[in-house]
Amino acid sequence: MTIMVARKREASSSDPAILLANAYYKPNFGGIENSLYYIGTSLKNLGFRPLIVASDRDAFNNRQLLLHEFLDDLEVFRYHRFRKPGILWTTLTGQDVVQAGRLIRKLVSKHRIVAVIARDHRVGLGASLALDRVPLVYVVPGVSKYQDAIAYQQTESLSLQRRLLASYVRRIILPQSHLMQGA
Repeated sequence: MTIMVARKREASSSDPAILLANAYYKPNFGGIENSLYYIGTSLKNLGFRPLIVASDRDAFNNRQLLLHEFLDDLEVFRYHRFRKPGILWTTLTGQDVVQAGRLIRKLVSKHRIVAVIARDHRVGLGASLALDRVPLVYVVPGVSKYQDAIAYQQTESLSLQRRLLASYVRRIILPQSHLMQGA
């Protein structure tokens, strides 16, 4: 049996960038925040430049976080999110969509963004409105009770929408080599 191991390579500013987008990132913690860290670290080891986009709100004490920083050797850019009066207000005003979109438009002018992996639907929508012709994959937050079920492991049993998403992920995320061409 052959085991494939990716060689670690430091990303440089000329490397293609992949945005990892969510409403929250560290110091907030949870499954999605952890997934962004591990995806970012893996992408960096493959020679990509992962750029994390999240809001500037600490979900636990509502304090404002730095707008730009390096956390665990990953570059984090934050959009301004107003104080949290409630999830209904946040959703109805669309502030995550608008503010994330504004930040991402600024990042596009400075970085060669080749793909987006969104873990939050609002931030993903902001990214899709801000970017033109950049592949975007929305990774739905999963519940292990369902994602580990046999029915979800067999692609033919999935709905058409989920089959298309699975196909898109296999074509964009897994074959990293086509994104590296021209780097």
